[in-house]
Amino acid sequence: MFGFSGGESAEAVSRRRADLADARERWPFLTLFDASTIKSEAQLISLVKERSGVARADAERDVQSWTRDRQF
Repeated sequence: MFGFSGGESAEAVSRRRADLADARERWPFLTLFDASTIKSEAQLISLVKERSGVARADAERDVQSWTRDRQF
């Protein structure tokens, strides 16, 4: 999701860095290591649920709201 696979355009790298910074602002508990291991929206939802202590439905709403209109 936030990781880099190499051979990506400068635009794609810039967008991912901006998305990562935005995600870390929204969820301060999200570490750089966490971000490098998150590969899907489902993983981000699980992490938000576990770290923030909210119900799964609330984590899903929060993450889906954040990922709307973003390219991953």
